[in-house]
Amino acid sequence: MSSKADQPFSKIRKYLSYIISILVICLIGLYVYNNAEKLNHLFNLSIHILFLLIFFILLNFLLRGLTNFYLYRLFSINLLLPESVALAVLNIIGNQLPLAGGMVAKGVYLKHKYQLSFSYYLPVTAALYVCFIGVSGLIGLTTLFYLYIASNTPFYWPLWVGFSGFIGGMACLWLPIKSGIFPDRFRNRLSELNSGWRALGRNPTLLLRLCFFQILILTVIGTRYFHEFQIVSQDVAFSHCLLFSASTILSRLLSFAPGAIGFREGIVGLVSEMLGFDFALGAIVVIIDRLLTIIAAGFLSLLYFNLMPDKR
Repeated sequence: MSSKADQPFSKIRKYLSYIISILVICLIGLYVYNNAEKLNHLFNLSIHILFLLIFFILLNFLLRGLTNFYLYRLFSINLLLPESVALAVLNIIGNQLPLAGGMVAKGVYLKHKYQLSFSYYLPVTAALYVCFIGVSGLIGLTTLFYLYIASNTPFYWPLWVGFSGFIGGMACLWLPIKSGIFPDRFRNRLSELNSGWRALGRNPTLLLRLCFFQILILTVIGTRYFHEFQIVSQDVAFSHCLLFSASTILSRLLSFAPGAIGFREGIVGLVSEMLGFDFALGAIVVIIDRLLTIIAAGFLSLLYFNLMPDKR
């Protein structure tokens, strides 16, 4: 629980996140308004690409469901695959709320139905997220190395530093927590993170499987971006789209904004700008992806809750 002294700062952070989100959306809207005629000629949406995007969105849901399916066996919770996918969809819908709504909604569901305590759920979820950041960094650095060696692209040092930082962030999972080194607030968080990591570390086969699913998820998201850039008639290589996909994991850190709206668009737009593409088109691609994902998640959630047997 945060202290009273922290409350004004948390409110400032929350309002600042909303202001930044609104500013980014306004800038994108201004770009669309000023270039409406040009964008009308740019968009190239076909039924074939639309169905392909829906397929990859559904595949993303399935992979996230498989992550749930195997992860919660760690707590002797044997979820069925449809329920695991439904939890993944619930997480995506909940993430449209501020303050990590998806993670909280999933935790409440597991506590209510399977009596999984938050004291177990939260540390393992946090440790797995830090591990996934490291996976994203590995994919980002591998892709940058490929572009630098095989394609003779420039050395994008901010991206090299950023993705190296992703991998370096995993070091906190091995940090020895000694009393007195950190303030109480950070020491408690690191201690919880460390306990979650130990729980995962006792099952390396499970951890490797979950990391493999995360690699597939990032590849699927990159594939979606690749086709969505085609919609806006932008010739972007698949390797660039992998960089966009790997970088968007940072938006999960910005849970105080609903769906990290504005931030994910800004991250992809900024990486696009670094790679020599248009900032606004990168942001528009994320908006297209966001809308399609929310629509698919909403449809699947209605379908699931209407078709599931009534157990009341």
